[in-house]
Amino acid sequence: MKEIIISLGCAAISSIVAWIVAKQAAKAEIKKLQTIWAHEKETACDADFDKMVSAVSLYAKYPSPNGFHDATDAVAIYRAKATEEMAVEVDKLSGLIERFNPNCDAISKQLNAVIKCKRKANG
Repeated sequence: MKEIIISLGCAAISSIVAWIVAKQAAKAEIKKLQTIWAHEKETACDADFDKMVSAVSLYAKYPSPNGFHDATDAVAIYRAKATEEMAVEVDKLSGLIERFNPNCDAISKQLNAVIKCKRKANG
């Protein structure tokens, strides 16, 4: 009878230790995945920012119907992801991009403000 109690006790202790180790491993894996996802999200956002800058810059230099569509699409995609001060600056940029008679100088200046804001955020 004594051996059965000892065996059950050892099994219970082993189960508890295995549960604790598994729980810690799961927490570590979740943290690792969250870090990877955050990095991937940041990388995708940076790529969208680069596309926006390229499209708007090209439109400001050479306004055209295709350039207008490319610039508005790129700004819209990044605008949905922008937050805080960057969102305000991108909203201003979005308002300046017009199909007919765009103020290219104002667009370029606001694009520079957006880039400056991005550099400040990346500090």
